[in-house]
Amino acid sequence: MNYIDSFLSKYKDNQLKYRGTLIYGLKKFLHFLFDNGFCEIDYAEDILPLRIPRNGHVPHTWTPDELKRLLDAVDRQSPSGKRDYAIFSLCIQTGLRAADIRNLKISDINWKTHTLKIITGKTGEPLELPLLDSVGWAIIDYLKNGRPESKYTNVFLAHHFPYGPIGSTSSLTGALRKYLIKAEIKIKPGEAHGIHTLRSTLAQNMLFCGTELPVISQTLAHRDERTTVGNYLRIDTEHLRDCSLELEWEDEADAEL
Repeated sequence: MNYIDSFLSKYKDNQLKYRGTLIYGLKKFLHFLFDNGFCEIDYAEDILPLRIPRNGHVPHTWTPDELKRLLDAVDRQSPSGKRDYAIFSLCIQTGLRAADIRNLKISDINWKTHTLKIITGKTGEPLELPLLDSVGWAIIDYLKNGRPESKYTNVFLAHHFPYGPIGSTSSLTGALRKYLIKAEIKIKPGEAHGIHTLRSTLAQNMLFCGTELPVISQTLAHRDERTTVGNYLRIDTEHLRDCSLELEWEDEADAEL
């Protein structure tokens, strides 16, 4: 157990959700060792599960300066750079989930009305969003000058043979991390830096601009407005301070114990 304790202590400063996933995987591995006769003791039984409260963390967001530095770090002359720039711009401006970006089809974009319309993968609900000119031109640049020829109709493709759809969200997160490092944007140990943080940033910006919650919920494709409140209202710390109560403290000598 000393080795296990030493291993887990290395991650004590990481996010709660990350540590919970790590412990879950470790327990499964230790169960496997015991069940297959590699260990005489099932050490997994000595590891307490980590309780992770639902929506127990504040989503990470990026500042406008960080977003600008991120986009400036992308090499827009290379085919993959054109793709990544268009993906990040789309996520920043629309808040689309990573899976919906990976599954976005060319036919989902209406160039005449400057909109895109999809069926969201998570909820199965239809979603129509405006396509800003800056994002539209970034996508056009990629389609005309960066996207490889392919039988697939996805807007964004993996740039290796056979040039199919981007396989996983981790691929987008890996690309994002690469440009964050290139832009010298600091990532604290255990701090979320996945593609979903761009979605959280849009939610924060909409809150700061005073956008009504129903509009934010619709933009983020939430079925229930309570999801928006639970996940993203905590980001708006400045306005939450306005809701704080002023507590009246009695003089220590007069306080009744």
